[in-house]
Amino acid sequence: MKWRLKSDAHIPVIAGGFYIHPTEDRLFGHKELAYMAGYPVDYKWEGPASSIGSQIARGVMPPVAEYVARIIKNSIEDKTKAKEELKIVDYRKVPEQEALL
Repeated sequence: MKWRLKSDAHIPVIAGGFYIHPTEDRLFGHKELAYMAGYPVDYKWEGPASSIGSQIARGVMPPVAEYVARIIKNSIEDKTKAKEELKIVDYRKVPEQEALL
């Protein structure tokens, strides 16, 4: 199934099928889909090119993994802390590295 994405709306979960560029008559490439899912631009994929789409769809998005790791780290460091502080992150910028453990 194919879906044309809207340029003024949020991107849905990349789950399967083909996603059509909102302004051009073409499908998104693997690098574009990976970037929209939060993977770094220079991320190296393993395996044949035909498996990259399913790796993107089935993988844990890096922003989600970072959030879960931060919650685990904070719960280990401060057992009295009951809530996670929200942090606004601009994924278009290079992320700041922080020691997770």
